Amino acid sequence: MGGRLDATNCIRKPVVCVITEIGLDHMQYLGDTIEKIAAEKAGIIKPKVPVVFVDKREESARVLTEYAKKMESPAIIIKKDDILNVNIGNKSIDFSFHCGYYNYVSLSLDTTALYQTENASLALAAAGALHDERISPEVIRQGLWQAHWPGRMEEALPGIYLDGAHNEDGIEALLDTVRRDDCSGKRWILFGVVEDKRYDVMIQKIADSALFAGAAVTTLESDRSASIGRLKTVWRQYKEVSSVFFDNVQEAYLHLLKHRKKGDIIYIAGSLYLIGQIKFLMRRMQND
Repeated sequence: MGGRLDATNCIRKPVVCVITEIGLDHMQYLGDTIEKIAAEKAGIIKPKVPVVFVDKREESARVLTEYAKKMESPAIIIKKDDILNVNIGNKSIDFSFHCGYYNYVSLSLDTTALYQTENASLALAAAGALHDERISPEVIRQGLWQAHWPGRMEEALPGIYLDGAHNEDGIEALLDTVRRDDCSGKRWILFGVVEDKRYDVMIQKIADSALFAGAAVTTLESDRSASIGRLKTVWRQYKEVSSVFFDNVQEAYLHLLKHRKKGDIIYIAGSLYLIGQIKFLMRRMQND
């Protein structure tokens, strides 16, 4: 979960603290507002240790800044204008990043996930806080280009993307990337989610985006899975998206494969449990 309650917080004197994007997740433990969750996340900040975060939401940035000041910790804040010249290609992203230590650096990522520009910028700013001359801009370029994060806008097969978008912010990030794809056909989504997420809001965002021709909705092989009955109730509110429902991941996946046409793209999202089950299924099908 990160923050005050995370096991990693046992490190009493880190060299730098990094706080990634704060959204409405793990609310039963962290709080029901962005401010409350930010206060919990701020629990990793240690006295006089630099802290890096993105100024993306005013309410969370304010809490983190105030806590850093209280702890006398230098705050390295990534602003929107620090990430420049973003260009998404067929399989990669080029962008420039400005920070105090490295000045302007041109970078490339081997992914089309737009949100990874923020994550890469966080990593670069954290590296700068170390003031280690061995971490040169060239080393950073090579390291980021070679980085690969399975299940995060991963093209597992041609035209089939896996993204573990498992909350509202994750879905928003997914949609931002989908809007920029080069789909020449139709887009389809395979969706599964766990019960304790705000999946009604996640589904609304997907439907309102008008990006998908249809959805294959499934339950997960987990006790935490949202039931197919509850998912039907939500999805059927949105008539503009043709939705079909399945009792298991395999049936949902095979349905989309059967009906996909040339130029179509399939996105699989909603839960990391779903991504794991799809990966297992893909490996089994390849072996067969």
